[in-house]
Amino acid sequence: TTDRSALIAAIQSSLPPTGDQEAGKQVFVKNCAGCHKSGDIGARVGPDLAGMRSKSREQLLEDILDPNRQILPDYLG
Repeated sequence: TTDRSALIAAIQSSLPPTGDQEAGKQVFVKNCAGCHKSGDIGARVGPDLAGMRSKSREQLLEDILDPNRQILPDYLG
């Protein structure tokens, strides 16, 4: 969809109330670690994701589904 806000809201409403850290780690390893590093896992192509623990679930979802919403100056052309 082109309406990212509607997509984010729809997915957010279907999320369970709590997360599963081990399942999340496996998702990260499979889908994100090729470009992102968190702790000792992954590659440093894109931004390091170590600081993600301080973000809310809502902000994490936005960052995952709309990663270009906020681009750090280090990664601009």
